[in-house]
Amino acid sequence: FTRGDMLKVCPKFVTSLAGFSPKQTTTINKDSVLQAARQAYAREYDEETTETADFGSYEVKGNKVEFEVFNPEDRAYDKVTVTVGADGNATSASVEFIGK
Repeated sequence: FTRGDMLKVCPKFVTSLAGFSPKQTTTINKDSVLQAARQAYAREYDEETTETADFGSYEVKGNKVEFEVFNPEDRAYDKVTVTVGADGNATSASVEFIGK
């Protein structure tokens, strides 16, 4: 289905799509998001570990950006989730251990 098809088929279930325009989608401030991710990671670990961590892989999921971070010192992976506000800047960040 396309957005138009969904509005024709089941408009009462997708009323929020009627006013949605791709132009309204927020542009993410990548510098703000990466800075928030690094700050959250530094709170969990130390500055040296943060400097050596690889923040290269990320995925945008709605208003969240998820980084899969490799920590070479511990040979471990963490997930850093950054919430993005309406202005495109980071509003919060959290770190979750994934595994070795």
